Amino acid sequence: MSERLRRLRRLRGLSQLEVAAAVGVSRQAIAGIEAGAFEPSLGVALALARLFGVSVEALFGDADADTDRSVELVEPAELGTRLELVVVADHVVGVPRSGEAGLGVGFHPATARLVGAALARGREPERRALVVAGCDPGLALLAPPLARRARPLELVWWPAPSSVALAALERGLVHVAGFHVPLDEQGRWSLPGLPDWVEVRSFAGWREGLLTRDHSPRSAHALRRWRLANRQLGAEARTLLESWLRGEGVEPAELTGWDSQVGSHLMVAQAVAAGVADVGVALEPAAIEFGLRFTPLAREQFFLAMPRDVVSADEELRLAFEELLSEDELRRALSSLGGYVGLDDLGAIVRP
Repeated sequence: MSERLRRLRRLRGLSQLEVAAAVGVSRQAIAGIEAGAFEPSLGVALALARLFGVSVEALFGDADADTDRSVELVEPAELGTRLELVVVADHVVGVPRSGEAGLGVGFHPATARLVGAALARGREPERRALVVAGCDPGLALLAPPLARRARPLELVWWPAPSSVALAALERGLVHVAGFHVPLDEQGRWSLPGLPDWVEVRSFAGWREGLLTRDHSPRSAHALRRWRLANRQLGAEARTLLESWLRGEGVEPAELTGWDSQVGSHLMVAQAVAAGVADVGVALEPAAIEFGLRFTPLAREQFFLAMPRDVVSADEELRLAFEELLSEDELRRALSSLGGYVGLDDLGAIVRP
C-alpha cells in the first residue's frame, strides 16, 4: 500500500507537500501513509485515487495480485495475448504486446494477459500514458522528450494501419491517430472523411516504395521470381502494392509471399535486410535505416488526428503533445534519419 502511493507520487514528479495540498491533508499525513504508519480515511483514499487516476483498490489494495477487469481492445486479439493496459479518458484500453507488436530491441513490457473477449487479467493501470496509433516508426521518437519533462509522461505507441488507427480514435481508445494519404502529381493531398470533432495536424511527408537488397526490379513482372514480405491486411502499403501490380498487368496472388502479413514498415525492412525476403513495400526512411535500395511508388503525407476537446484527466497529455510538436527536438530527430520531408510544417494545424 505505502509503496504504491510513493511510486505513483514519484512517477508524477510530485512532492509529499504537493500531494497533501491537493487532497487537503498535511505533509506529515502523506508521509505517514507512505511509511505505513497509518491508513487513510475513506475520504482521503478517494481523493488520492482521483488525483492519480486509479481506483482505491489499485492504490491501497494488494499491489501484486492479478485481478480480472473489463478492457477495450484497440484491435481484436487471441486469448492469451500479452496486453499493455492504459487509461484513455474513462476507458481501460488494452494494447496487444505479443508477436511483432511486442518486439523492440527486446520484449516490450506488458502488464496483463487477455483471458476473455473483453476481459484482461493483470495489474491495474497505474498511469495515464499518451496513447498514439499510427504506422510511422518516427512516432516512437516522441518517447524521449516526453520522459524528460518536469512531470515525465509515458508514450504508448501502437503501430496500426491508418484506417485501424482512425477507427480506434473514433471509439475513444487512443489520444492521437496517425494516418497517411497519397499526393497527386502536383503534390496536393485530400483528407479522408473525418468526424467534425477531429482536429488534424501535419507530421511529415515521405515516399513509399519497394525495398530490395542488391538491385531494384526491372519491372513488376520480375517480382514473380522474388520472395515478398507483404504488409498485413488493411495496411496502405499492401493496397499500394496491389494497385501498382494490377496496373502493370501482374496478378498479386502470383507473387511468392503475397499472403504473408508483416506488421510494420521496419519489420518489412528487417526481413529484406536479413534475406528472409527479397522485396517488400515500406517507407523510404526504413530503407535508409537498413541500407536498402529504394524504388519509389508513391509520395505520401502523414497526419495526426486528435479530438479538439478532451476530458480534464487527459488535458495534461494533450498540452504536452502540442508543446512537443512545436519544439525543435522532434524535427531534428526526424531530419537526422533521412527520407522525411515537409518538417517545417510539423505540428501545423491543417484542419482546425
